[in-house]
Amino acid sequence: MVRTMKLPTSTPGDLAWDGEALWLADWDSGELLRLDPGHGAVLDRVAAPCYRPRGLAWDGDRLYVCDDFEGRIYVYDPRSGVTVTDYATPNAAGLGLAWDGDALWLADNGEDDLYRLIPSDGTALTYFDAPRREPGGLAFDGTYLWVAHRYNDRVYAVDPKSGTVITGFDSPGPRP
Repeated sequence: MVRTMKLPTSTPGDLAWDGEALWLADWDSGELLRLDPGHGAVLDRVAAPCYRPRGLAWDGDRLYVCDDFEGRIYVYDPRSGVTVTDYATPNAAGLGLAWDGDALWLADNGEDDLYRLIPSDGTALTYFDAPRREPGGLAFDGTYLWVAHRYNDRVYAVDPKSGTVITGFDSPGPRP
């Protein structure tokens, strides 16, 4: 079943699922909001560890937050409110993050690449061209890396080993 909900911000950056709730990056306010997945009610609101939070990923314990203005990824522990570490993105730009169970994926909208990173320090394990110019949101479903392209309103399934586009479809809404 597909549902929609009204977001508590007009400037959402990205979403991440922590197993119980959704985390939303509000890049205008510089906050991270934890949302009830059923109704979208704000369960918690914290200052992001960076100036302009965009990409989010959850690894089962920590939240990874990408700031495309600073070109950095912050590893944030929401239980303690502490930023564990931070490091530069490979090419100083990034919008989307995804967790594949072992590594962190980054959509670099400056160089139009998809990077697989070591989560502790951001070292690139591999990278390949994104399906289109300026990739945005990312998700990993256990098999494919899903890449949203906000300027052509399309979503692509990509083989994470080769970068081959498996399929693509029109986004259900503008600027995914």
